[in-house]
Amino acid sequence: MKREIRSIGEVLKAVSGYDDRTMFRGQPKNWPLIPTIARLHKYIHGFDDWQVFHHHLLERFRRYGRPHLNQLPRTEIEWLVHAQHHGLPTRLLDWTTNPLKALFFAVDDPRNDRHDGVLWKLIPDGWWEDFTNENQTYWDGRLAAFFPEYLNARLIAQEGCFLSFPLPKSTRPIRPLTEAPCAYTVEKIVCLIIPRHTKPVLRKELTLLGVNHRSLFPDLDGVAKSVRLYPHGT
Repeated sequence: MKREIRSIGEVLKAVSGYDDRTMFRGQPKNWPLIPTIARLHKYIHGFDDWQVFHHHLLERFRRYGRPHLNQLPRTEIEWLVHAQHHGLPTRLLDWTTNPLKALFFAVDDPRNDRHDGVLWKLIPDGWWEDFTNENQTYWDGRLAAFFPEYLNARLIAQEGCFLSFPLPKSTRPIRPLTEAPCAYTVEKIVCLIIPRHTKPVLRKELTLLGVNHRSLFPDLDGVAKSVRLYPHGT
C-alpha cells in the first residue's frame, strides 16, 4: 500500500519502529528498482548471459583502473563497490540506512520538481557484513543486502549500503525488485510517495538539518553541484 508524505515529521512517523536492518532509497521519480547494469540491456547482444556481461565490464574496469588506485581492492566485493562508486553499471543498487539522507536524493534537484518522488523502505531477510570471495556463491544466487567496508568518504557521509542482485543466466531483461521473483525475497518493502509540490519545502527542511550536497558529497564535486543548483546560495 502506498502512502503520501509531505513533511519531515511525516517521514519520521512513517519510518518509526524500524530496526538496524532497514534500508531506504529515495528517487526523484518512481523508476523501477533495478541495478544499474539492467539499464544496459541493448548492449548485452553478443554475450552469453548477464553474468558473463557483468564479469566483462568489471574486468575492463580492473584492467584500466589499476593505475589510478592508490591501494588495490582486496576482494571481488571491494572491486564491485569501487566500480559502482565511479559510475560503472553493476549488479548493485544503492541504499542508505538513514531515511533523511534517502529523502534528500528524492527531492534534491529542482529540475525534477514536476514529478512525484518516492521513498522506499525495505527490510531484507538478513545482512552480510563480510562479503568475501568465499561466500560469492551465495550472493550469485539470490538478492543480498550488505554493508560495505567504508572505502571512501561518500559512503561514510551517506551511510551507504547496497542490494546485490542475482544476475540471470540468460539475456532476458532483469526484473525489477517489486515484481518479486523468488530470488528477490525480502521481509518487507514499502513505497512512500512524495507529492511534487512538497519537494521545495522538504529541501529547505533538510538543509536546516544539515542534509545537503556539501554534507553528503564531502568533496569538490559536492561543493560544485551545490553551487550549480543553488547559485544564489542555500
